[in-house]
Amino acid sequence: SGSTHSRSAMDATEQTPLLQGTTASIGSMTPGWRPAMMKQGTGVMKATSKLKMMARKSQKKREGRSAWPWYNFLNSMLRPHSHRWQAKTFRSIITALILLDMVAFIFESDKDIAHRHHRIFSILEAISSVVFMLEYLLRLYFAPERVRFKKGIGPWGARGKFIISFDSVIDLFSFLPWLLEVVFVLDLPNLSVLRVTRLFRLLKAAPVMGSFDVVARVLYYNAEILCVAFLICGVMILTMATLLYYVRPDDNKDFSSILATVYLAVMMLTGQ
Repeated sequence: SGSTHSRSAMDATEQTPLLQGTTASIGSMTPGWRPAMMKQGTGVMKATSKLKMMARKSQKKREGRSAWPWYNFLNSMLRPHSHRWQAKTFRSIITALILLDMVAFIFESDKDIAHRHHRIFSILEAISSVVFMLEYLLRLYFAPERVRFKKGIGPWGARGKFIISFDSVIDLFSFLPWLLEVVFVLDLPNLSVLRVTRLFRLLKAAPVMGSFDVVARVLYYNAEILCVAFLICGVMILTMATLLYYVRPDDNKDFSSILATVYLAVMMLTGQ
């Protein structure tokens, strides 16, 4: 039976022109047909990848993005949650500058230290302010790459949205005092309010912002418990203030009303 099946298969092959042509074409191929086919496939793949690259460049151009080689490097460096080495190095440099600025800000409040090391403080302030200003300009340029700014708007709309964001305000105030002092030649010691804005640099540090995120998550997930705790505290303070008012000694201005005894109730309940 096996020989019968094999003969019928051979007869079917001989009677089918398509299979005969395929068999003949395979048999007529030269021994070097495989390398030739592989070489042709490689050429097609290279052409396809080149077309895809050209399409990506044209898309970036339409979206207002650059196609120069350092674009992806700088874009990755500025991302706050990137784990690439350039992003980690950049965040470490910014954090180190912020800590140095805060130490200098504290020591500069002493007149003797500020007078003796005025040049060092000025150089450190200039370097850090220039770095923060360049960072601000880069973040403004790469704003269309961030999802929170580019939703439904063009590249310039994304940049405008970044300018009015909280992150932009922090970055702006980090170098604004130095810029006013250098460009507009203002004596900032007489404008102490503007010098206080240097404290905004603390908000640029990744550990500080991470701490605020932790506090925000705690408040969000424990909002009900915290509300109950504040409610109990309020009831206890009101009860104690009312008791102090009604058992007050005569002619004592500290117990003139329940509003006046609230302060005393808080002091008593906190052990002061």
